[in-house]
Amino acid sequence: MKRESLKLNTKTFNSILEMRERLAQKSNLNRYDYDERLLKEYIKPPLLENHNLESAYFKATLINSFYSTRMGAETLFKVAKKIEIYKDKINDILFSRHVVQEQLNSLNPFTEIKVERGEDSYGPYSFLTKYLAIHDRLLCYHHSQHKQEYSRLPIYDQLVSRCIVNLENKKQLEATHNNLRNYQNLYRIISQIAQMMNYGDNLTSVDNVFWAIGKYLWGNNKAKSIKEFNEEAMAGKIIKNMEESLSL
Repeated sequence: MKRESLKLNTKTFNSILEMRERLAQKSNLNRYDYDERLLKEYIKPPLLENHNLESAYFKATLINSFYSTRMGAETLFKVAKKIEIYKDKINDILFSRHVVQEQLNSLNPFTEIKVERGEDSYGPYSFLTKYLAIHDRLLCYHHSQHKQEYSRLPIYDQLVSRCIVNLENKKQLEATHNNLRNYQNLYRIISQIAQMMNYGDNLTSVDNVFWAIGKYLWGNNKAKSIKEFNEEAMAGKIIKNMEESLSL
C-alpha cells in the first residue's frame, strides 16, 4: 500500500504562517513571548558576538531553558566549552552577507560534536542548530534598520524533520532523516523549500510552518493522518481546523 505524502503549495504555506502569527498575537504574552523578549534584552551586542566560555555558557543556559532542550548543567557546561573552540567559525558565518558552502562545511564538525553524559556520549545536534539560528536571528534584529526577525540558518527539530521526510517531493530534495542530521544538508534542503515557497533566505518562516503542521499531525492525543491533512487542505478547511487545534 502506497504511503501518503504531505502535499503543500505556496497558498497553503502562506495561510499556515499567517495563522501562526495570528495565534501568537492572540496569546497575550504567553511564556514564548517572554522568552523572546528576554533573549533580545540579554543576548545583544557585545555579548551576542562573544562565544568565549563564560558568554557561551550564559547564552546556552538561556536557550536550553527557553527551548526545552533539557540538558543538565554539567552537560551544558561541556557544550559551552565546545562552542568556545568553534567561536571564530561561528562568527564567520553569522557575520557573512551570504551563507556559503565552505562555511557550512566548516560547521559540520561543530554540529556533530559529542560530550560525555554519564557513561554515554551525547550529541547536542538540535541544540547547536538552535544556538546558531537564534544568534543569526538576533543579529538580524539588532543590526537591521527595520528590526527584522528571521534567521538564514536552519533549526533541526523532530516535528519539522518528520514533516520534511513525508513531503511529496522528498526524493527531489533528497530529504531523509540521515541527511537532515547533517548540517550542510539540513541547510540545503530547508533553503530549497524556502526558495520554492518564495521566502528567500528566511528559514525561520519555513521552520514555523512545519512546526505548526507537525504539532497538528502528531503533537496531541488526537493525532491526524497525513491523508486527513491533505483532504482538509483540498477542501479549504485546514486553516480553521489547525487554528482550533493549536489554540487549545
